[in-house]
Amino acid sequence: MTDILIVAATVHEAEFLLKRKQTITVGHSAVLRGFSSAFRYELLITGPGIHNTIWHLSQVVPKRKYDLVINIGIAGSSDKSLQPVRVVQVVSDCFADWGAENTDGSILDGFELGFAKPNQRPFKNGKLHASYKKKLSCLGAIPRSQAITVNTATGTERRKRLLLERHGAGLESMEGAAFFYACAMMKTPSMQIRSISNMTGKRNRKSWKIKEAIDALEGFVGLLMMELESKNKK
Repeated sequence: MTDILIVAATVHEAEFLLKRKQTITVGHSAVLRGFSSAFRYELLITGPGIHNTIWHLSQVVPKRKYDLVINIGIAGSSDKSLQPVRVVQVVSDCFADWGAENTDGSILDGFELGFAKPNQRPFKNGKLHASYKKKLSCLGAIPRSQAITVNTATGTERRKRLLLERHGAGLESMEGAAFFYACAMMKTPSMQIRSISNMTGKRNRKSWKIKEAIDALEGFVGLLMMELESKNKK
């Protein structure tokens, strides 16, 4: 039996995985019905944010030895080459606003301030990385990107510029680095898949493509699950 945990911040981002009338509450994993008998899928909804993600993963993951934990959800993009409604594999992430604000508004990160060393486990040069190493054709068909994780979603062009100068272009979420951190500390294989709902910068929810992004995410996650199961049969 292959055990896979799928993690999302909100029910809305992962509702497509639930069968009719199946419900799930934040912080509790639910077994997904109707899939391969050789695979056992669970879905965990953590609630938005770094604190929720780390806490609920720490409560669920140690109870079962998962072969893979997959973080799915929507994200903003500061990379002009990655527009809505692209599905992207996030391969590295970081806590982008962990530290202190400088006089010019820029962020002094926790490593500069001596809170931790940039290569202290589980960081590598201040980054956190996906740890699932097996090659999958579906992953080769989508872009790979770095990402940042923030406590406050970017809503101005000024903040976008400061984050770009600091971290470079990529995706932005409120959970990704926390997911990688928790999985690495618990020595559990991890993968992060995001679908872009909006470009970061001046906040304008009317221009966001949340439904389309989730539809795209649903299509890719279906392909991912099919390939994982087909690999298992060989």
